[in-house]
Amino acid sequence: MARARLAGAALAMAVVVTTTVACSTDTPPQHKDRLRKAAGVVAFRIVCVKDLWERTSKAKYGDEETINAKVTPGSDGTVTVQLTGPQLVDYLSMLEDRAYNDNPAGDPVQGDPLAYRMYNAIAPVIDKIQTAPAPGQPIPEVRVDYGIGTPAPSPAPRSG
Repeated sequence: MARARLAGAALAMAVVVTTTVACSTDTPPQHKDRLRKAAGVVAFRIVCVKDLWERTSKAKYGDEETINAKVTPGSDGTVTVQLTGPQLVDYLSMLEDRAYNDNPAGDPVQGDPLAYRMYNAIAPVIDKIQTAPAPGQPIPEVRVDYGIGTPAPSPAPRSG
């Protein structure tokens, strides 16, 4: 009887460990600190191709909201997006969820590559923020652009 209980407990533990490991994600360990820093900024700018912004900022799931930031078109196919701190928190959370949690193995290759690219471009800039910029100081900015030609919009993903 004791052996049966011990075997049952061992089996239950193995199931818990296997489930935890198999369903774990690789959310960056600094993610919560990034959200705290983002919450404290007055403004944050992202310069990227229009298509990248549109495809990563629109609500994809029922519990998400589209990020409604100030978007200024550039002459080269890019946009300059200005976010408030709370908008940046929402956007980072959305990107993190899509890049790291949209797949069972937590493999960024299987997550949304656009969200992964954007999250990992923004993260180092947020990591460098020490305090809120003094008046007259530049707003933190990230440029997600390799400067190769003028980008053409990629087709929107097909439904179905």
